[in-house]
Amino acid sequence: AEVAPPPPAEDEAPLELRPSTPWPVREGRRSPAQEAGLRPRLRLTPTATDEEFSSLFEAAGGPPPAASDAAEEGGDGLTWKDLLAAIDEPPPRPMDERREAQLLSDIVALGIDPSALLPRGRIDEIGAVVQTGDMEGARQVVRRLAPAATRRLTRRLFTDDTLKAEAGDYLRRYRGMLDEAVARDQEGFMVATLLASDAGRVFLLLDAAAGDMM
Repeated sequence: AEVAPPPPAEDEAPLELRPSTPWPVREGRRSPAQEAGLRPRLRLTPTATDEEFSSLFEAAGGPPPAASDAAEEGGDGLTWKDLLAAIDEPPPRPMDERREAQLLSDIVALGIDPSALLPRGRIDEIGAVVQTGDMEGARQVVRRLAPAATRRLTRRLFTDDTLKAEAGDYLRRYRGMLDEAVARDQEGFMVATLLASDAGRVFLLLDAAAGDMM
């Protein structure tokens, strides 16, 4: 039998080229924060200007009181503003500064080192006594710490009228500052600040040497 020829092949459809699936891009190594599922760090943007904040506060009825203002209004705590302002004394005049420097120089010339005789730890102890208003008790502490120095100063005050006059003015002014500090600061920080300076040590030594004579 005669084999029938195969039917003619249909025209094959042209191949359609499609873009291949891109290879996954390898990500960079994740940070520990990303591995832990933490949110990425926020990028900080410049804040609004002070004028813009002011307008917002004015529209809302005004800004809330600052923490320092609240502390001052409370009256119970002492702020650093109070410590820095210290007491309501006028700025030191040139005459006061010269007197203080001269008195310190006179004391050092007698072989007395105020900082060595009255270190900060002892100043705190004396300040606690001054805070109670017991000036005589404070003098006794100074005399116990520096007996030879206070005796030397006492003799000098009795023999040097110029030094005695300068010391008298200085002691009166510094006592007034201490009295006001005691009245304003119940915790004693102001008193400790006043006494821990060179001027405070000069006062303590002269006051212990002079006693009630000035």
